[in-house]
Amino acid sequence: MEIRKIKEFTQRNPHISLNVFGYDEESDKIIGPLYCDGVEMRIHINLLFVDGPTAGIHGHYVWIKNISSLLAKQLGKQRVKRWFCNQCLQYSTSEERAAQHTLRCSRVVTEGPRKDQKITFQNHHRQLEVPFVVYADFECILEPVTLDVSANTKIINKHVPVAFAYYIKCAFDSGLDKFVSKTGGDVARTFIKNLTSDLSDLYENHMKIVVPMHMSHNELDNFRKATICHICR
Repeated sequence: MEIRKIKEFTQRNPHISLNVFGYDEESDKIIGPLYCDGVEMRIHINLLFVDGPTAGIHGHYVWIKNISSLLAKQLGKQRVKRWFCNQCLQYSTSEERAAQHTLRCSRVVTEGPRKDQKITFQNHHRQLEVPFVVYADFECILEPVTLDVSANTKIINKHVPVAFAYYIKCAFDSGLDKFVSKTGGDVARTFIKNLTSDLSDLYENHMKIVVPMHMSHNELDNFRKATICHICR
């Protein structure tokens, strides 16, 4: 059975969950999972897929009786018991921690407030629409370098920016929307120069000008009587 067809098997047998791991001959290590059901059912099985003549398609499945015992050998000769997660292969040094990790790894854990607690929110200004938003992106190439940072860390490439683009979106006037892109040259310096200039113009011509709010008697009366603000509506 091909790995991609395992999902069909688990759908026909909803009481069974399967995880499939692989074996990397070059590093002599267990890798994966190559397939993961996500949620462990009453019957959970871990399998090891060993490639056959055609890599990744034809091969053999071997039952993993105890995944922690199998993977512990990859961490050295320390005789310390470890509990491995079936979903991501991270390990814990106690069964209690492993159980806590499994809850957070296999599904989202939502911890709600107690019955005697209240949920409050203070940063109301963050719910207000901002007048301008800038979306920016850089494109880079990898330039080979050789730099030994430490005994265990070596930098072999650095990111060199070769192009950029940014889009200014206005919330109240689409005529102020602007798209800018640039390729080649000192794009990082050009990006800072152009964006700073555009934002300075927007500030001087729009953000800096504070227009007084003039409310009618009816609007002022409604404002004073209101018990719910426009955000909560």
